[in-house]
Amino acid sequence: MVDTTPTEAHLARLFLGSILCGVHLVSFGFCMKTLVWAKSRWGDINWAMLIVSFALITNATFDAAVNFEQALQAFVFNEAHGGALEVYLNISSWYNVVKVRTSIISGTIILIYIGQS
Repeated sequence: MVDTTPTEAHLARLFLGSILCGVHLVSFGFCMKTLVWAKSRWGDINWAMLIVSFALITNATFDAAVNFEQALQAFVFNEAHGGALEVYLNISSWYNVVKVRTSIISGTIILIYIGQS
């Protein structure tokens, strides 16, 4: 088994996350076409599903942007003694806190809505 460092793992996450975010954007476009324009009237649209879809795509795009910003801070703008490893191992940085909080909040809102239905 190959040992990977945290910096390699974060770069792989950034690469795969960017690819999957692109797939998510394309499928979101097709779903919006079906959800909004395939209906005969605006009253037929499931507004809750539309809002949840926009919340999920916003969360995914925000997560990809924060991952990219963290990679820039780690590899381009970093002048700290520990290098990129220091940036990624600092679990109290705003990058890690924001990524975790937005995912938790989005998931909680969706689960609360499903539980009330």
